Amino acid sequence: MLSKKRFVTLLPKICDNQGIWESLVSQQKEFRLASLKVAPEAFSSKYERESQFERSVWESRLKNPMAFTFVAIATEDTSPSTAELRLSEVVRLPWAGMLVLVAVMDEATTGAPSHTPSECFRPHDKLDTPHLEFQLNAMFVQPAARGLGLGKALIEAAIAYGQAVSEDKGSLSTRFTVLVGSENLAAINLYRKAGFKATGEEVGGRIDTVPVSLEDTDTTLMEMWVD
Repeated sequence: MLSKKRFVTLLPKICDNQGIWESLVSQQKEFRLASLKVAPEAFSSKYERESQFERSVWESRLKNPMAFTFVAIATEDTSPSTAELRLSEVVRLPWAGMLVLVAVMDEATTGAPSHTPSECFRPHDKLDTPHLEFQLNAMFVQPAARGLGLGKALIEAAIAYGQAVSEDKGSLSTRFTVLVGSENLAAINLYRKAGFKATGEEVGGRIDTVPVSLEDTDTTLMEMWVD
């Protein structure tokens, strides 16, 4: 059996090739809806709700300047010969995982209230220091692709990207957070191995896309600081 190559790609926010762009919008939609069907307990949103979204909603998710969508691909196809996939290959090969990294902006930086339940975050000795903050959202790996390290690869790619943005803006520290279902021990362990620590709080709400929709679901807040 051929060993599978693993790739993690950050999707663009615009593409001159209209055919490729339409495929990206469509595949993002299809993957998200499939995720909601396969593991409805993992998300606050519901398939019944998002399946009614117009195309413009799915396109706006990719174009959102505050959200960065990463997709994971595992393939036995020998044609990709480099460490990075061309967009034509990204739309040709099936997606095995997805994660959305969302930059958190608050009133201090945007003049507008935060769109996240930051009041749920416990006090931290670094929160009063200049820092950027990101949330890892909408994480999902297809069941057939689990055990290949794709979840770990998605998290690492998102963290690396957030760190690069932070360094580019001269931030002293970067905070990454994620809300995980309190009974989802596999996900909690995955994030713990990546360097996240549970804050010890259970939060009555989840974030899996933007804007945030809070629901009566117990979740555990996990965070990681990078200096």
